[in-house]
Amino acid sequence: NCTIWVEGITDRKYIRKYLELYWDEHKKEDKKPHIEDLHYAFVEYAGSNIVHWNFDDSNEDENINALKVSNNIFLVLDSDVKRDGIISKEERHQKLKVALGDNLYITEGKEIENSLSFETIKKVVADYEVDGKIEKLIFELTHDEKKGLKVKSHNSTEKISKLFYWNKNIGEFIDTKIGNDKKRDASYAKDNSINNKNAFCDKAIKHLEKYEDLSEEAKDIAKRIVEFIESCNK
Repeated sequence: NCTIWVEGITDRKYIRKYLELYWDEHKKEDKKPHIEDLHYAFVEYAGSNIVHWNFDDSNEDENINALKVSNNIFLVLDSDVKRDGIISKEERHQKLKVALGDNLYITEGKEIENSLSFETIKKVVADYEVDGKIEKLIFELTHDEKKGLKVKSHNSTEKISKLFYWNKNIGEFIDTKIGNDKKRDASYAKDNSINNKNAFCDKAIKHLEKYEDLSEEAKDIAKRIVEFIESCNK
């Protein structure tokens, strides 16, 4: 009955887990969670390939008309999506906002990984570091970093409190904080291949056991998508 468009496999895995924990927290006796591939389905658009799709009825660019695939679309877009050589990132965001309205979510951080809570990131690093010695990652953070920053939202005109690593590559952030103290040979910053991002994702999801484990952004993503799914399945 509706589709949720995400960049790739890790986005799908994270959001699927966010939805599961949201439904667990807000379940009602008279309402069961909707079922994937029956009430809704995910579509992976492979990052920058989003520029090949139109999300309104026009076909001015001779792109593929997404509304012919599904007329109920919720699009999750990484805020760091690169420009396509024709229009800037900001222009594309604005065009999508006009076409999709509330059915567009632009990640507040660079990517979906930036919506992980700091507690979850610490646990993932501990998994990789074998002996769990990640004190440097924790203690090198200043009070201001832990508190986060008030920054303009990508999804409204308001300033919101964002996680202190909202605009950083998660791998680079971890490498910078741990430095030479890491036990792992590989650099976290170089874990950008699909296999390594997928492994990081699997470790992170393992530590998302209850609704309280989600960051405020993850909760917001889940809430907005659940409301969309419910509106399409009345």
